[in-house]
Formats: sequence, C-alpha cells, structure tokens
Amino acid sequence: LSYRSGGGAAGNVGAGAIKLAHDLPGIDVTSIFPASGGREAEDTEAAWFRLRRQLKEVSRGVTAADYEQLAVNTPGLRVARAKAVPVPGVNAVRMVVVPFGFAAEPVPGSGFLQTEREHLHRRRLITTLVEVVAPRYVRVSVSATVQASPGSAVDRVREAVVEALNGFLHPLKGGPGGTGWEFGREVHRSELYALLTGVDGADCVTDLVFAQDGQMDETSLVSSGRHTVEVTEPETACGGNY
Repeated sequence: LSYRSGGGAAGNVGAGAIKLAHDLPGIDVTSIFPASGGREAEDTEAAWFRLRRQLKEVSRGVTAADYEQLAVNTPGLRVARAKAVPVPGVNAVRMVVVPFGFAAEPVPGSGFLQTEREHLHRRRLITTLVEVVAPRYVRVSVSATVQASPGSAVDRVREAVVEALNGFLHPLKGGPGGTGWEFGREVHRSELYALLTGVDGADCVTDLVFAQDGQMDETSLVSSGRHTVEVTEPETACGGNY
C-alpha cells in the first residue's frame, strides 16, 4: 500500500471529489463525504507562541501554587477553590478543594475527592505525599439590632438584613469583594457594620455581636450561621449610634 498526505487546507475537497482507479469492472470507488482535517503547516511565529504558552502551563506539582493550579484545572471537575497546605515535619501536601455549587456550604463527594486525588497523584513529585480533603466550614452567627429608616417596613428591613448576612458570609460568593472568602480569613466587626448600614431601609445599627462555632485555620472557610435580627421603628435620629 502507498499513502499520500499533505496539501494543507486544499485537501479538504467536497464529496465525490476523490475517485480511486482499479481493475474491477462495474464498480466505482469514490468518496461520499467531504474530506476534512487538512490545514496549513504551522509557521514559525505560531510555533513560538505555542511554545511560550506551553512553558507557562503547570504539569508537575512542585510548589504550593503548582498544586493549587493543578487542582483547579482537574479535567471533569468544577473546582471553585483550592488551597495547598504543607504538612509540618513531613514531605506532604494537604490539598483542600471546594466544588462549585450554590449550596451554603459546598462539600465535595467521595467521587470528586477520588478524581482529584488521582489527578494530583500522577503529577506529584515521587517523594511527596498528597492528601485531598474537603474544607472545614466555620459558621458565623450574627445578632444585631437595626433601626429602620423613616417610612421603611420593619419586616421588609429584617428580611433584607438576613439576606445580606447570608450573602456576605457565603464562602464562594461573599466576602468584602463578593468573590468569596480566602481560607483562614476572619470576619471583622467593622465589615458587618458597613454591610448592615448599607441595607436599603436600615438607618443604623444600634447593637451587634457575632460568634463563630470554631477556630479558623488554613483549611477553613467562613460560612453563614443562624442570625438573630431585631428591627426597631425609627424614634430618634441615628447620629452617633455607630
């Protein structure tokens, strides 16, 4: 057999354009589908561009940033956040992965963790152990008293305050920038004051305390707990209350 290849995009001929000669009477051999896949040879500029792009791609886990990039780009998984935490005293990395999701506390399933584990295992250094775990959520609960602005319905303001707290404390969609919380990041009282005073219909915050159900560390993320909100009728101006 002999084969002929090449020709670039000109080889993408239409159906019926390719006919094969043979010695069998009454039989025609022709292409019933159009040819495809032919393309021009890569020029030098395109080759250099592809090379520079490949050099920036991470294919082996060496640094913590390498492992995080590999984890986020695992084929078949939608990984919203990943954090590589070195394990003290041993040559090991604890990889915390958060799946994309709309739940209040997105948690990876066993299949998700196993797929991530296999992906990182093939790209780790042979002397490095990799452990893949789910994040630990630290729930923040807020108790606040808010004075409504004149003309605002108390019930509507209360619902808006609770909704704002749940959104702000969501691990993936909350935070000061609305892009989620960083691992180990604490919530500050000043941030909660600024959040609640910005709620439509809220004039000021007269009292605010918050608590969390655990200690933050490098593997933990903030999540929204149970909130107690009291909204009072406007009686006096709020100047100086906060």
